[in-house]
Amino acid sequence: MSAGRKYRRQIRRRALFVLPVIPDDAPVEVKDGLALRNTATMTGRCPACGAVAELATDPCPGEMVHAVMEHETDCPVFIGSDR
Repeated sequence: MSAGRKYRRQIRRRALFVLPVIPDDAPVEVKDGLALRNTATMTGRCPACGAVAELATDPCPGEMVHAVMEHETDCPVFIGSDR
């Protein structure tokens, strides 16, 4: 992926989410996959396969936290990805 990829930032509940922009000229499957991935990132649960985000460490105020979400292998969030 290019280092020039565009992202949008959203702040919710005192958390910053960095999400990829969905290109207007992308195929429908890619747009849908990115929209699902963005929703999963912001809510902590994938609307397509039900995967739930698990925090790598206990969060502390002001600290960056990394979460992992194990999607099903046929989940549409992987359409067009390098997976």
